[in-house]
Amino acid sequence: MRTTIASSSRHSVTTSLVSSTSDPVGGNLYGAQAHLLSCQRQPAHRAQPLLADQRYRQARQPESYSHKKINSLYGTAQLNWDGTFFLDGTLRNDWSSSLAKANRSFLYPSISTSLVITDTLRKMDVNAPSRLSFAKVRASAAQVGNDLEPYQLYSAYRIEKDPLGGTITNIDNVLYNDKVRSESHQVLRAGSEMRSSIAASV
Repeated sequence: MRTTIASSSRHSVTTSLVSSTSDPVGGNLYGAQAHLLSCQRQPAHRAQPLLADQRYRQARQPESYSHKKINSLYGTAQLNWDGTFFLDGTLRNDWSSSLAKANRSFLYPSISTSLVITDTLRKMDVNAPSRLSFAKVRASAAQVGNDLEPYQLYSAYRIEKDPLGGTITNIDNVLYNDKVRSESHQVLRAGSEMRSSIAASV
């Protein structure tokens, strides 16, 4: 039976470059570190007893460390026309250390708009249906970006210990692509909100 004992630690820090969340322009500095140390011991076969020190040499102690940084800048803008038409836009750019230098920067915008129909008709002196007290339509489009986990661009050798305590190297059996770009998703949404009022008399 194999016995595994693992110890891991993760630490992340995010520094904001703005004084409040309501500022139209700002940025973030994000850093994350992970450290994993594990110990695996494979007991000797009963037919081949080993000495205590030989049993100890069968313990493997793989250790891994990762470090990642993301720097971000973003901006927001809002247009309000007469309290009936609203237009909001955001723009964000990230620079990730887990991507190649040529593809390290990626941009993702978003835009949303809404129109209060009842208020618009009222300002145009157009009578809306009497039972319709509020009506609004809205639509939005957004692009969401994402990067990679650290060290997913190139194949690298790992230095480990064999069961007898010797130093060995292994290489991942994954074929990486250093030209990979950031992940991108497009989201489109549309909807409406309506409320009606019914007058009742006794």
